[in-house]
Amino acid sequence: MADQKLIDKLRLEKYPNKLVLNLPDFVDELDSLAFDRAAKRDTYDLVLAFVLNLEEMAAVIHQVDGQNMLADEGLLYLVYPKKGNKVYPQYIGRDDIFPCLHVNLETGLVENTQLKFNTMVAFNDTFTTTGLKRLSTKSLKTAQAGRESQSSNQYVDQLPALELWLEGRPEVLAFFRTLTPGYQKDWARYVYSAKTAATVEKRLLETADILAQGYKSITLYRQDRE
Repeated sequence: MADQKLIDKLRLEKYPNKLVLNLPDFVDELDSLAFDRAAKRDTYDLVLAFVLNLEEMAAVIHQVDGQNMLADEGLLYLVYPKKGNKVYPQYIGRDDIFPCLHVNLETGLVENTQLKFNTMVAFNDTFTTTGLKRLSTKSLKTAQAGRESQSSNQYVDQLPALELWLEGRPEVLAFFRTLTPGYQKDWARYVYSAKTAATVEKRLLETADILAQGYKSITLYRQDRE
């Protein structure tokens, strides 16, 4: 049956023109929605695609971006099997997504596309959902040039990427989600303000370890170490 809670969480009713691809027969959470199951128009406000492996994920991303299937600021949801699901023998691990898709860890952009990782939401017991926003040409240039201010608010869009990374340590992710938005943004700034991918990776590991010790911020952690 339709899951209004999920529909609200994904804000699916916000998008007037929706396309859903590869919908499994047993998935009924979206039954109350009106959407196309095959492309009938040039562009959509939302494309939601079920994928079973990284190859399918990459193919959908490049199809949607290459064919300009999304309107500017439109959203692509990728729904994929989570680890430990009881339906599929395979799953997609969060640690494999960014390397496979050649995601820029500083900007969240998929290489050679206008798609930026934007959100992450649980779908059901079988699937996880990650969302990518199609940036306008102006927003894309801004992101690539790094002209935004260095305030914590700049890094709000990086929070889903940080949560996706922390998914491998559920207890740490659970603690992170109890933090106030200000603390969460400060962690995102600490990680993604790094100038190189290697430093971003190092700070991700540090962040997980510090959060695991119960510290709400890098500042509090450093004060305790003095």
